Amino acid sequence: MRKDKDSSDAVEGFSVFKSSESLSSILERNALEVTSAEMKKDVEKEIEKASILRKKYGIHISGHGVPPPLESFAELSS
Repeated sequence: MRKDKDSSDAVEGFSVFKSSESLSSILERNALEVTSAEMKKDVEKEIEKASILRKKYGIHISGHGVPPPLESFAELSS
């Protein structure tokens, strides 16, 4: 015997579109992601540059948030 579906059994639909976001908001979000990725890349380059300089001159550090070493006396001016 086959059970007939009652009219009370609801079937939920789905959207074939990914989202209802406008094109401008999608482009804006992508631009922010690219910008944050570029910023992260720049920060990683600065960290690597400081690490190489510390290794070159035998500078050992401990702790968190240690600023990068100065490359010249010209950087001492405040």
